[in-house]
Amino acid sequence: MPMLGDVHVVIGGTCQFFDAQFCALITAPYRLGSNEHFGTLGVVGPMRIEYSRIMAMVRLLARSIERAEWKKRR
Repeated sequence: MPMLGDVHVVIGGTCQFFDAQFCALITAPYRLGSNEHFGTLGVVGPMRIEYSRIMAMVRLLARSIERAEWKKRR
């Protein structure tokens, strides 16, 4: 089960999902409603990406999705 708030970074050929020899994958999980619905938001970019900036943006977007869903249910 993904830990909410965690941002994960996979660099180069270590990615198990696709051939990403020269790419980076930055992902963050999010929750919709109760704990049973999870999703993952991600960005694929070059290995020389601005990691700190993109990690912050992915984390912010994942939290924004959660907040929007929470407000919709209120």
